[in-house]
Amino acid sequence: MKKIITGDYRLVKNLNSHIVLNLIRTRGPIYGADLAKITGMRPSTIMSILRNLEKKGLIFKSGTGASSVQGGRKPTLWEICGNYGYIIGLQIELNEVHGVLIDLNSHVLARSALPVEGKLTLEDLQSYIFRIVDTLLTPQKISRKNLLGMGIGVSGLVDYRNGVIVNTALMGKVPVSLKAALDKHYDFPILVENDANAAAMCEKWYGKGKNISDLIYMLLVMDQHVFGVGYGLYLEDQIYRGAHMFAGETAPQPISIKQMLEKVAPEYGGEVLLNGRSLPKERVTLQDLIDAALNHDSLAIRYFQELAKIVARELAHIINLLDPEMILLGGEVSKVGDLLLNAVRSELKADARARVSNDLDVKIETSTVVDAVAMGATTLILQNIFKSPVLQAKNYL
Repeated sequence: MKKIITGDYRLVKNLNSHIVLNLIRTRGPIYGADLAKITGMRPSTIMSILRNLEKKGLIFKSGTGASSVQGGRKPTLWEICGNYGYIIGLQIELNEVHGVLIDLNSHVLARSALPVEGKLTLEDLQSYIFRIVDTLLTPQKISRKNLLGMGIGVSGLVDYRNGVIVNTALMGKVPVSLKAALDKHYDFPILVENDANAAAMCEKWYGKGKNISDLIYMLLVMDQHVFGVGYGLYLEDQIYRGAHMFAGETAPQPISIKQMLEKVAPEYGGEVLLNGRSLPKERVTLQDLIDAALNHDSLAIRYFQELAKIVARELAHIINLLDPEMILLGGEVSKVGDLLLNAVRSELKADARARVSNDLDVKIETSTVVDAVAMGATTLILQNIFKSPVLQAKNYL
């Protein structure tokens, strides 16, 4: 259970500081007078908060405006100080560990990726993470002591509260206490989250879900052997993890790229003609299909139309169960954009089980945020800095 800070003057002061800081983050550069109008706080209270945040190095004066017609002091513009600290976001996925480094303004300073082969041990995973962190920090000449934290998005069942990977196809042995292992090496906050949840949080902070209260992120993962669907559930303006932290996880579907190709192209034997190249079915990658589809290859188009049927069947149940305002399709397959999206919409309209989606305006879009899981992992740290402290056990201000 989260610790609730009791309601004394410190809570009010802390809460007001977070409100002002978050407004500067979302609306800055902004004048102090505008902050007073938006919050209803007295100008003197706002100025006291601004001075305190400036003293801590969280904000800075980024400019001045024109004086009023009556004259007087020019108003000051306030903005988040990006170099106050830095955050790393990691995505642990099939065949790759990917990382991003951002400043407090969420500006991406560096990206790095390492290929991964086979199932990982905890030692393997730690080694990859150590290398990624060093690769991100060293060229930027940023010390670990300037890191505000690291968020990690992992495919599979994740116990967010304890930073434990409970079950995943990525590891040879589970459960894995990843946070506890990394805490022995690093002295900054580390949070571990399910990859679909991280992607949903990314869209809420940076993408199409900014003004959406009920958002579902459908993360599609597909290679030659695995087809998995995970859901990030952002409901009533907060991530929903469930009673045991495993909400949104589904069992992998027994469908491979080869099996899909055999279904949509029975006229071919062991090889298919894709984008002008002859490829063995078992060696066709998702990227091969995406490139071919974007080049208007007829077989690739049929492939994604068949995939749309599977996606629509999944979504029909989810829409009727949770009644979301928006659904975002993410993962590598989202690169095909409208080809997949329009086919999914058509399938849903024809599916009797999706009556709710036909009666109500459910927005179905593709995710357009680059590195959605890794960027979403950064928000695990950012939300502890910018969000209300009422339900937080740790005070960041």
